[in-house]
This record gives sequence, structure tokens and C-alpha cells, in this order.
Amino acid sequence: MGIEIETTLRIDSSRPDDVMKNLATLDVIGEYTIVSKSSCIIHDRYFDTRDRSFMKRGFALRLRQRGPSFLLCLKGCERINEWGGIERLEIEEAWSEKTLEAIIRALDETSINIECRLFDKDDPVQTLSGHGLRIIQDRQTHRIERDVGIHQGTALRSCALMALDTVCYRFADRCLKHFEVEIEAKSRTDEHHIEIITELLKKGFPRKLKRWDHNKLITGYAIETLLDRGDVLSGIHEKEIIDHVGYTKIDAFINQLRL
Repeated sequence: MGIEIETTLRIDSSRPDDVMKNLATLDVIGEYTIVSKSSCIIHDRYFDTRDRSFMKRGFALRLRQRGPSFLLCLKGCERINEWGGIERLEIEEAWSEKTLEAIIRALDETSINIECRLFDKDDPVQTLSGHGLRIIQDRQTHRIERDVGIHQGTALRSCALMALDTVCYRFADRCLKHFEVEIEAKSRTDEHHIEIITELLKKGFPRKLKRWDHNKLITGYAIETLLDRGDVLSGIHEKEIIDHVGYTKIDAFINQLRL
């Protein structure tokens, strides 16, 4: 497994689209230069056993579709440090029988057993369902990717990837929107850069960017549970955007789970 190091800031604003636009055009922050890379639509589906044994043990199995391509990813052993940096183990490779077998072996080492069944390279959803797994979360993200670099002499070295994510969580006939900024270190030695970049962003967007220690999977699970309980999250007009009160409820729910 590789190691992923990142941090997340949520957008706390009645006009989150405006904050996103400002972040998308930001070209300098402190001593760092920001360059646009690309934008895309990402379709993520998370799979688990019927009793959610992955989630109970701190693992997440994600099938990501980006255009015609699929990636299979296993994440786990998440650790949050004092400044909001999140470190976790990760396997992420293109959808293939080899990737699926590697992830099954990794899960076996944690005493989570999945039966090896037929593999269909053209239908990853059917293949995973055939292994006794079911979709526990389905979401779509519009992502703007930006590269963050620092000058070393005359060269600009990339040290972090900044992802501006507009996340749509699908629940029956509702689609609730969540806006966040992920800053991911390009390597383990770049962790101190994402700490500095995070602080610069919070200072540059006071009261609009807030530390968010919760990954997208657990955030969606909290929203789903609160909706099922009838604890309706408030939206802004007809846009179904989670507001400050909604985030307070989500944060309290997740923190209670972690006790």
C-alpha cells in the first residue's frame, strides 16, 4: 500500500460557488504558485458488505469512474494529526483482475474475507456485486485540479495538488451539495508544504474556509443517517446546499461515532 497525505477545508458560505470561482483563479498564495491543470466529472461508488464490515474496521473500497476509465481503490488506517493533516494507506490502480486480487489479499490480512468469483473487465459494478458487496454510497463530483508549486532556484517544483470539489450526494430523489478543498502532498517530504498552504488559504479566505477532518465517505454516511432520522438538513433556496447549521449537525454526528 502507498501512503496518501492530504488535508481538507470545507467552504462555509451562503455563496459557495463564488468562493470556488475565486479559488479557481488564484495564481499566487504566499511563496507558492498555483497553476490550473484540468477539470473533470468523477463518479464514485463505495462498496461494502451487508453489515458494513469495511467501514467498521476503518476501510473504504471505492470504484471511481472518470470518463471511460475505472479505478479501484482501497483506503484505510486513517490518522488525523494536530493541524488537520490526514494520513492513510491507499491502493489505487486501474480496474483489472490483478488490482482486484491485490485488494482482496490486503483485506484478507485484516481478517475481512471476500469470496473470489468471476471477473468481468467490462462491468466492474457487476463483478463487485458478484463478490457479495453492495453499493453504500453513490456520488458525483465536479473537480477542478490545480497544481501548487514552489520555486527552487529558477525551477518551479510541484509540491501539492489542490482539488476544488463540488460534491453531489445522491439520496433517493435528493441531491445535496457539499463544497470542499483538498490539498494533497505530492510526496511524504511535502507534508510541511500542505500545512503552510492550508494556513495561507484560511487566512486568505477568513470564515469561508474551515478545517474539515472528515472524508467524503463518512460525511455522506452522516448526511444519509440524519436524513433517515428525519433530522432534515437545511438547504439554501432550491439548490440543496448544506449550510452552517447542517455542517454543525454532521460534525457532531461523526465525532460521536468516533468516541
